[in-house]
Amino acid sequence: SSSLYTNAPLALHLSTVAAVGLLGDGRWVVRLVPALNGILAALALFWVVRRHYGDSRAALALGIYVLLPVNHGYANMTNHSTGFILWGILALDAHLSGRKWLRLVAIVLCCNWDWPGYYIAFAIAVHWLGSMWRRRAWGEWKDLAVFCVVVLVSFVGFFVLAWFAVGSFDAMQASWSLRTKELVDVYTQL
Repeated sequence: SSSLYTNAPLALHLSTVAAVGLLGDGRWVVRLVPALNGILAALALFWVVRRHYGDSRAALALGIYVLLPVNHGYANMTNHSTGFILWGILALDAHLSGRKWLRLVAIVLCCNWDWPGYYIAFAIAVHWLGSMWRRRAWGEWKDLAVFCVVVLVSFVGFFVLAWFAVGSFDAMQASWSLRTKELVDVYTQL
């Protein structure tokens, strides 16, 4: 049907549908999904920074994250960002820790929560390539190739799924048009 939402990756929607199926239809259920992801993202941030940089930096990172006004706004609404942030942190940590399967699973989940996940995937691939070059560890190229193919399949797969579900890219094009529209008289609108 053309009423399906195809403007963004579908993890938020699938998670929300699952939560409503399990807990019933209610505002609190719909808000529970991003709220839970937001709490888990904060805990993941603390855990990852603590493992790599110590307690004081972890506390500082968590404090900054929790005090950011945008996170307070997101805490009260359904959004893609909290799941993206959670899985993005876990993907970066898995990459830096050399856990290849966790890196792969986490980046796929990250990319399926929100579009910026593909920026994280690109950054991981570039860092990985640079690391291979620096260490002369060319035996890792197959793992890097698998990573890149999985990310590309995830990206293309969304568009294929959207096409089969809706039959067009009209909703996506409308969304892109709104987001890329030239801003006029920005200062008076602010």
